[in-house]
Amino acid sequence: MIRKEFVGRILKVKKSKNKALEGIEGLIIDETKHLFVIEVDDSVKKVQKDCNIFQISFDKEAVELDGSLISVSPEDRIKLK
Repeated sequence: MIRKEFVGRILKVKKSKNKALEGIEGLIIDETKHLFVIEVDDSVKKVQKDCNIFQISFDKEAVELDGSLISVSPEDRIKLK
């Protein structure tokens, strides 16, 4: 799942050092090495990958991912073995 494209998927922050982020859910509209940019209601939020546990929906399946394990550029992550 780590090698799949995340843009266009639904992301939920399951656990975070910043408790205000926990439970935030939205559509991933962009991704960088260190951030997810998600659309939540009518606003756009930037969520740091490191220090967060995410739930990302892939079709009918939702997967939990440790953000520190995916803190690489999307291009490099897709190439991982």
